[in-house]
Amino acid sequence: MTVQDAATVSAVPSTAKNLSDSATPSAITSAHVSAVSVNSASAVPSAIGESSETLSSLSPREQLFSTLKPEERKSCIKAAEIIAQRSGSAEHDLLVVLGSGLAQALDFWGEPQAKFALSELPSVCAPIAAGHLNEARSYLVDGRRILVYLGRTHLYEGRGVKSVIAPVQAAIAAGIKTAVLTNANGCLADWSLGDVMTITDHVNFTGVSPFSDAEFVDITQLWDPQLSALLQERTQRSGVYAILRGPEYQTRAETRILRAAGVDAVGMSTVMEALTLHRAGVRVCGMSVVSDLSFSKEQTTAQAVVEAGARGAKTVAAALDLLLSQL
Repeated sequence: MTVQDAATVSAVPSTAKNLSDSATPSAITSAHVSAVSVNSASAVPSAIGESSETLSSLSPREQLFSTLKPEERKSCIKAAEIIAQRSGSAEHDLLVVLGSGLAQALDFWGEPQAKFALSELPSVCAPIAAGHLNEARSYLVDGRRILVYLGRTHLYEGRGVKSVIAPVQAAIAAGIKTAVLTNANGCLADWSLGDVMTITDHVNFTGVSPFSDAEFVDITQLWDPQLSALLQERTQRSGVYAILRGPEYQTRAETRILRAAGVDAVGMSTVMEALTLHRAGVRVCGMSVVSDLSFSKEQTTAQAVVEAGARGAKTVAAALDLLLSQL
């Protein structure tokens, strides 16, 4: 595939969008993805200095590409090609990222249309955290193409923020417009293990951002109010999620400080992905499963977090079902 340094994607041709459900991965070629590349000099402005109105008129894919360097853009287009080839679908509508203990949450959907390793995608690393799998799935549910990641990369792995956000950038390049992010948390409120919290806001305590240069992004509406309201109809809780870098769990003093700051749950993921998706114009919502009680005297282990996180799988599945019925 030839990709100009200023390449971007604006719209998938109807012949690629309307592939039959029986299409095999071999039926999707690089031409389907590269055919949607146009010269950004006329279609995609630089993110720096552009008004929010100008950027919001672009598709999520175009908005993402407007922020990337040429080599990063090429990598994303290659990732979109691989997703299309492996799944047999030129585009996906929705991304779901499953956190610790939730790998089986969507098994009730049956066999996916396709499975492939996340690490097949350029710049994407195989997840190493407990409860995370090196697997991506493509489902067709109620006429919607859904891309599911069964794992993620975390900041504490030391690979840098670009490795953390590379999987969601690939999903944006594959055409997604909506994303549901899930994780396991340490709970600072008087809740129970297995409770699921709709994320209504977040606090970033990592000192890290996926943005660079003078990218001033308004994130006050990052957690989509309408989508979050739907999730709240099925989840037991709603509240504020805070991200710490990890991998160590917080001290008791840190727990008290976080609670005093208005945080309901704390973890080590999700926020970098959410920021990246929101910056590209993707609608974002999230759920966090109570998998550790931070004020408990019991010591926390990674395996205990995974086991407790699995208790929230049915709630996560029910909330996703409702969300799909309303999209």
